Amino acid sequence: MISTKANNVSLKIKKTLLLILSLTCYQKMVSQIDLRVEYFGISNYMHEVKPSFFGSREKNRVGNSKGEGKLYQANISLPVSLSINEKGQPKLWAIAFGGAYTNLNNYDFTDTHVIPEITNFNIGLVHVRPLNDKLSLMAILGGSLNMAHSNIDQISLNNALLNLGAVFIKQVNPNFKAGLGIAINNTFGYPMVLPVIYIKWTTQKKRFSVDFSLLRGAEINVKYNLNKTLNLGVMAENKGQGAFLKRNGKNMIFTHQYSTFGLVPEIKLAKGLHMPIVIGFSSRRNAQFKERKLSTLFDYKHSYFFDLAPYFSARLKYNFGK
Repeated sequence: MISTKANNVSLKIKKTLLLILSLTCYQKMVSQIDLRVEYFGISNYMHEVKPSFFGSREKNRVGNSKGEGKLYQANISLPVSLSINEKGQPKLWAIAFGGAYTNLNNYDFTDTHVIPEITNFNIGLVHVRPLNDKLSLMAILGGSLNMAHSNIDQISLNNALLNLGAVFIKQVNPNFKAGLGIAINNTFGYPMVLPVIYIKWTTQKKRFSVDFSLLRGAEINVKYNLNKTLNLGVMAENKGQGAFLKRNGKNMIFTHQYSTFGLVPEIKLAKGLHMPIVIGFSSRRNAQFKERKLSTLFDYKHSYFFDLAPYFSARLKYNFGK
């Protein structure tokens, strides 16, 4: 299980990387549509106290409270301009945009620990260019809206997150890329600089493949190509959403982050059109308020989360030109 501190830090850094999802254009160099529906089964809502980072944990249920969740996502990546040099390296301008709606059904809560919904929208411009035979630069300019509601009339500047970033990516070998850079955003209400780490490892031998990424959270997929219409695999992911809001006169962040594991049958419906289905469980689903200030980045003493629960997702991916 990933530690509370790691979860909190990961989610803050994820906020700086929302627009890096358009790196898919760079990796595949095609337009892509990605739709996903996720379901988290009912589980108890817990409070965890950890006096020190290396200390023992004490977990207790919060009254009779429990909850479930549904998540609907759509992302589109569109190359605007693409050219390939004599060494086969791309120079790319791309636009990525999308959104996610999270519905949190909460039962028997005596206090407002969890909000009922989260809505996220994002859009960004990405530029990728080679610097030498193995090194590339990716620059990002974009923004997102992170709301604790779905009412367009209630959008305010407090919901907005601006993103600027630059990442240097090295193609270590044909299967492995690694990158390091910086991102600038206003997650805590004022501009600040955060490090960006990018790792992408893909290997394929005959019908077996492994794909590991630290791009949008953490993700690992292991697949076996059974035949022309079906892949079988396993996956582990750590991802999440967030919302900016006012609470008791304070600027707050509500975070919803989860670790999921499962079996993945992937159906190849047509050329470029795949439907992965995940059947598994969510080991921990953090759902809590934090004050929107820098000190919360290192606050590990108290955490609120939903316990072990069944998990299911269905996804539809279409790559134009594949």
